[in-house]
Amino acid sequence: MSLVKSIFFMFLILNCQISKSDDLNKIRKSYLNASLNEDSCKNFMLSLKKVKIEDSPLIEAYKISAELINIKYLKNPFKKFKLFNHYSKKLNLIINKNPLQIEIRFLRYLIQLNSPDFLFYNKNIEEDYNFINKNIFFENKDIQNFIFSIIKKTT
Repeated sequence: MSLVKSIFFMFLILNCQISKSDDLNKIRKSYLNASLNEDSCKNFMLSLKKVKIEDSPLIEAYKISAELINIKYLKNPFKKFKLFNHYSKKLNLIINKNPLQIEIRFLRYLIQLNSPDFLFYNKNIEEDYNFINKNIFFENKDIQNFIFSIIKKTT
């Protein structure tokens, strides 16, 4: 009986990991399209609300990144500035709590790389880029392919 419970529990954990991996792959694909137009950004934000991964700093970082991307579609410059400062601080907080998470650092790298210079949100570009390049090979192939496919376009 104990063996059956152990096998069932292991199957349950494996199934959750596969589901989480599938969700992350979908999120990554949606992220790539989010900056193309406002509809893609809104769809990305909606898809993130449906994700059932709780207490994940990575998912939270994607949600914040979606909010930061969405700012470019707003009209009011004061609201844009206020929201940008709010969400960029939230993203930095997540990174401070999870400094070794490559994918989160990668999201900040992309946001900073694409932020207007007058916002002065560019202090960590080189640091994040170097960290990513130094540590990327410790990640799984999905993350490596995702990050490399984008870095090639930005450098």
